[in-house]
Amino acid sequence: MRRVQPFPAHHLRGGAVGQLMVPNPPSFHTVPMPAVNIPLKIVVVGDIHAKWGIVHKIMGYEFPHGGGLMLSVGDTYTYPKIPSSNRILFSPGNHENFPLLRKMHSQWGHNGQRYHPIFAGDVALAGGLAIAGMPGIFHEDFFDPRSNTPSKFFTRAMIRAMKQIDRGIDILLMHDAPSGIGFTKKGSEVGSRSLTGVLKHLNPQLAFFGHYHKGWQGHVNGTEVFGMEYPGRSYMVIERNPKRGKALRVIQKRAHPYPAKKNGGRVSLYGWQRDEPERWSRVVFEKG
Repeated sequence: MRRVQPFPAHHLRGGAVGQLMVPNPPSFHTVPMPAVNIPLKIVVVGDIHAKWGIVHKIMGYEFPHGGGLMLSVGDTYTYPKIPSSNRILFSPGNHENFPLLRKMHSQWGHNGQRYHPIFAGDVALAGGLAIAGMPGIFHEDFFDPRSNTPSKFFTRAMIRAMKQIDRGIDILLMHDAPSGIGFTKKGSEVGSRSLTGVLKHLNPQLAFFGHYHKGWQGHVNGTEVFGMEYPGRSYMVIERNPKRGKALRVIQKRAHPYPAKKNGGRVSLYGWQRDEPERWSRVVFEKG
């Protein structure tokens, strides 16, 4: 399998423009994970927006011994230190440090890299699962790429790169939403039909999108699709038992407002933050 080569130097300058796309899709990357003969757990979070406090708490609870894999639909803003045995795969959003993203992408697997941005045409292999990602958001003025295309927008060429992926994908991460699937914001349909085409082409078991910060669940062909809220509101846990092949189960964990200790306000807490680990958790998808 091909591995992506380091980007030439000119890709690392002027980082606010340029497509987040691998030169020769598909490009495959292996994510170090525990042995696949044990139950696999992956945590999925929505737009982070530099709110790393709750993300670190989630990571510490779900992966108390390290070795965990977290997926995000982007808008990370910053990339602080995390425990070295944990890793974060994410599909970049429209709020990122794009020069640093390109540097991280060129160093995939080097020097204990903990953050792995997934560009258009990438396939990450983790725990026996194949994960793809579609960065950016749609804007009709930049869909046909030109030299000054801002990196936060995806282009027609990036859509083509995604459709060159010719192996089975288990999980698809998108920042923007596919349209025509029943997802709306404030009563209006949002998203991109080009992403719907990518979704139908790859036909993964699971797909996740962010950007709109609204929880949603629907079914498109053979794919269960989830819209993700902020990590402080909810997150998903994907479980896979290797004895059941690639059958996946998704558990949603929600925070609930409780009276705050100070100022008489309210604070959102997960059940495990109140020593009630199963409270406000439910299985939202199970296959097989």
